[in-house]
Amino acid sequence: MERKSEGGQKKRHRVLAACKDMGGANILLQVVKRLREKGFEVTLIGYGTSEPFFRKTGIAFNTLADFGLQKANENSAEKLLSLIGPNIVLLGTSWGESIEKPLAEVARKRGIATIAFLDFWSKYRTRFILDSDKDFEKYAPDYLAVMADFAKEEAVAEGWKPQQVFVVGQPYFDDLERVKQAFKREKPGAFREGREIAADETVILFLSQKFEEYYCSRQECEEEMGFSQTSVLNSLVEAVEKIKGQGGKKFVIVVKPHPGENSGKFDSFAARDKPRVIVESDIDTREMILCSDFVVGMNSITLFEALFFGKPVLSLQPGIKGDDKLRFNGKQIIPAVYKENEIEESLGEFLLEGKYMNLLKKSRDFFINTLNIDGNSTERAIETVEKLLAESK
Repeated sequence: MERKSEGGQKKRHRVLAACKDMGGANILLQVVKRLREKGFEVTLIGYGTSEPFFRKTGIAFNTLADFGLQKANENSAEKLLSLIGPNIVLLGTSWGESIEKPLAEVARKRGIATIAFLDFWSKYRTRFILDSDKDFEKYAPDYLAVMADFAKEEAVAEGWKPQQVFVVGQPYFDDLERVKQAFKREKPGAFREGREIAADETVILFLSQKFEEYYCSRQECEEEMGFSQTSVLNSLVEAVEKIKGQGGKKFVIVVKPHPGENSGKFDSFAARDKPRVIVESDIDTREMILCSDFVVGMNSITLFEALFFGKPVLSLQPGIKGDDKLRFNGKQIIPAVYKENEIEESLGEFLLEGKYMNLLKKSRDFFINTLNIDGNSTERAIETVEKLLAESK
């Protein structure tokens, strides 16, 4: 994509893309790849958990250190914008202190358009706040790209102007069907063979999240949310131990840590053999889902990927305080357990009786239709970027 200089010579549009957390990284990976294919000059900045993720994918990116910077603050944002000179800035929506917030603030002062890509349909305002609600005007980008019409309505209800919000879909979901078909052709059975999981053993995948890291400790996390990833995993292990052997079933629990977690925290679980617990940090999450028979998590968007792949999915959020983030357009489409004393019974119905299968099929269809999962979200995101660039001339 080209732009004309004052002398009429054509130049490529320069784009700066940056994020801290994995949600934004998953989206920007797709968008940046396509922009580069179309000829845009894109500088991608990895920071926090996005840095090792980008490195693993092989995409060309930079770190703050490459520019002689250490902290994600206003001074760093000033320097990045001066050195790169972007025509537009693409951002994730990372929580807390992040690279996105100072970039949005400084870019606005310089008259450079910014757009953030929302990875989850919640907290449309508070994710741009550090200390007080006044931070929203300071750190929010000029525009917000969301995944569905209902998300736009919710964003507007939280203070965004309708003209600021674009519905593009979820670029990270564009290749779900391709991943599913490629796995069927290339990798069935490989995971079990490599870990000596017998054919008659049922693999339960537990998708961890970095709640304790965000709240600084397990105790603070449980006080704030009602549960933590460690407490939920412990509840899962205890429930599986109680129901194992029923109906001739054998179970293996596989823990997939969040990239922002230290997998060593699960060593005590891995030392168990009743039930057997395996901790897997290196294998791709989607591949892990496809290798599993059942998927259990808390409130991660990855549970919806498992739903798309046709896996039985269950959310455990015992003692939850506040609303369930997994509620989708006002509907509860993933079965959830909110009370500790109901986990064993619900898990038994889930694992042994297949109670939720009809509901999950309907939920999958609703999820796909509502989010317009048609493989074209990245293209819609690119069209939005091009529109904003055209309007900024």
